[in-house]
Amino acid sequence: MKADQLPGTRPDPGDWTLITVTYNSAEILTSAWSGVDLKGIRWIVVDNNSQDNSVQVARDLGADVISRSINAGFSPPTTWLSLRLRRRGSPS
Repeated sequence: MKADQLPGTRPDPGDWTLITVTYNSAEILTSAWSGVDLKGIRWIVVDNNSQDNSVQVARDLGADVISRSINAGFSPPTTWLSLRLRRRGSPS
C-alpha cells in the first residue's frame, strides 16, 4: 500500500501484478480465471514444465507466461520472479 492511502481504500489496479505458479493446472486456471476482468492488472503465470495445456490456457486467459523446463515447486519461481520485478520492473 502506498503511504498516502488510507486503510480500506482500494489501490489503482495498475499497481498490481498477480503471480501464479502452475503445474498441470489447465482445468484449475480455467475454472478460477474464466470471466475475471484483469483490465489494468498484470498477470504473470510461471509454469513448472506442465504436461497439459496450462501454458496455452493461461495465455488465452490473458496472462504473460514464463515456461520453465523443470518443476521447481512453488517457492523458487516465486522468489526469482519477485526479485526480478523489483529490480527491473519486468520478468524478461
